[in-house]
Amino acid sequence: MIKNKLGLILSIIIISAIILALILFCKDYSRNKIAKYQPSTENEEASSESTEALGLDEEVAKEDEAEDVDENLKSQMEKQYSHLLVEYDENGNYYDEVGFDKTLTIYKWGADATSLYAYLENGDADILAAHEADDVYDETIYFLSKAWDIYDRASAKAIINKTLLYGHQLSFKEYLDDEDVRKAVKAIKKDYGKDFSFADAKKINETYFKEHGISTRYFYKVKATACAYVRFGEEGLKGYDYLRLMRVIALSYECGYLTSEETYQLLYNIENELQQNYESFQEIHECYYYGEMFRMKTKTDQATITINDIEDAIDEMVTKRYYQKIEKRYGREINLEVEDK
Repeated sequence: MIKNKLGLILSIIIISAIILALILFCKDYSRNKIAKYQPSTENEEASSESTEALGLDEEVAKEDEAEDVDENLKSQMEKQYSHLLVEYDENGNYYDEVGFDKTLTIYKWGADATSLYAYLENGDADILAAHEADDVYDETIYFLSKAWDIYDRASAKAIINKTLLYGHQLSFKEYLDDEDVRKAVKAIKKDYGKDFSFADAKKINETYFKEHGISTRYFYKVKATACAYVRFGEEGLKGYDYLRLMRVIALSYECGYLTSEETYQLLYNIENELQQNYESFQEIHECYYYGEMFRMKTKTDQATITINDIEDAIDEMVTKRYYQKIEKRYGREINLEVEDK
């Protein structure tokens, strides 16, 4: 009798241990199945440590806060971009099982804009943000908290507003006064003129810098600033900030941090802003390329891998004529209510 009881207890312990092991294994597999690229969350220059998140995005809550902010510039940006902010409604309709209306032009345009993530992370180019939170809910919660310091509605609103007004665009504008940046801008304009392109930007290396007396200490940051400025002017990194933000807004909505009305209004504001500042989805993706380069500052092995991956993704989208497929929708009017027929 005692032996039978002991045997039963032992069997229960063994079975429980096996079940626990399977649960832990499944959680680890689920946690890692999406993240092809692992972002650092320590600081801009860190490259060896990584988070298990959805993609390339670095935390913005900490890194976007410059130590010595130009208050006049900050005030100017607040006035310039305040029209992008929305009034948050605490009594609005939060995410439900229905989710996004994928027939809306606002959704389709957003999916086209964020399609770069699909090529970088083996996602779905027809999905806004390249991944749906329902498929990877745990990873989405983890991504927003670790990469963006978003863990509830209040933090989501704060980070979204901050990125809309400042983002990397603030530090980009400040860095335009750097001596090496001015040298690089002058050299690029002299050597390439108005025809300077993304293909030309990819060719600019450390040798080019040395030939023009430009320091290579912060090679990526200087190159990104100069190239983005020559290509897109003082709004050079707006596309980078807003492309990342579109993903954050979509995922925040699907996690229940934003109402549907807030989400669509934010996307509407951002998409129209991008339309006015860039001529194509490819240009927005090029801006993302400069933004990642700007964020990483120095040329490390990991930084170079990341930059090369973005180059390869854009080149693949060109080769596979994906841009030809989506660019016809770029100039289409974006509407909050009317369905795309």
